[in-house]
Amino acid sequence: MVTFYGEQFELISIDIVSGAKSLTASGKFWTIFIFALIVVVTLANKYNQTFSEENRKLMVAASQIKTLEQMLWYFGESCEEKTHRALKSLEKINKKELAPFYIYSYPGYQLEKLLDNLRKMSSMVLSVKGGYAVDTDEIYASLAFRMPQEPECKWQWADIRRRRGLDLSTIISSPRSTFNHLLNSSRPSVFHNSKEQAKAEGKYLADGDDKYQDEKLLGSIACYKLDIKHYNETYIEAILSLTTYNKPFAPTQDEKTAEANLEDFVVNEFEKRLSVELCNYYFYALYNQSQ
Repeated sequence: MVTFYGEQFELISIDIVSGAKSLTASGKFWTIFIFALIVVVTLANKYNQTFSEENRKLMVAASQIKTLEQMLWYFGESCEEKTHRALKSLEKINKKELAPFYIYSYPGYQLEKLLDNLRKMSSMVLSVKGGYAVDTDEIYASLAFRMPQEPECKWQWADIRRRRGLDLSTIISSPRSTFNHLLNSSRPSVFHNSKEQAKAEGKYLADGDDKYQDEKLLGSIACYKLDIKHYNETYIEAILSLTTYNKPFAPTQDEKTAEANLEDFVVNEFEKRLSVELCNYYFYALYNQSQ
């Protein structure tokens, strides 16, 4: 283009002697300008293509998240309906309107598997920001429960493989344990990102598995009340505990986020499934008592 229109628009000059052509100052300017314009247009088109593709991916991801949320809602609703039916049956058994019956689902085993999966989900939720990660093996989950409607209303572990921590009678009776603190509190949960701080406040009782650095406790602990009620009657009281013995749940600046994520995305979702199996465990105990 420059060659064709060069002389007409004084973009090139021709040496009279040699006949060689060269760009004038104006020619150099317009050449650079046109080249820059081509580059800008090319980059803009490329950006637009990339942006459109990324936007498409985001739309697909948003659709998938919405589908998963819907699936979780249906799953939760199903579990809540199962729990409601189970509680109605427990009410009838306690009123002698229905005979205890055998449960074939092995609730103790189911509870153990649920706690294993709860640990995995907790690890995922706690490992989503800034490269910080808490491995599944670093998280310990336990569940204790009792049945207030029964004459022998005593606390027991739901996970029979439980091998860590203090014995149940100690953490129930000691006013310094996190379990005892929650049990005698009106709050639904307690969250301590620092066991050392919780101990200093008289809200954590160290056990033989705890680790120390510079004589300070490592790790975190959180406990949650899971009360299973039918109208105003409580049939099962449970406390779920999550503990780490090395890493805290989150860096100090992120502990509020970790607390909210654990409760919203892990505990609240697993509570629905745990309630079903705790009811089944109740049926199992009633049947054994009747034999």
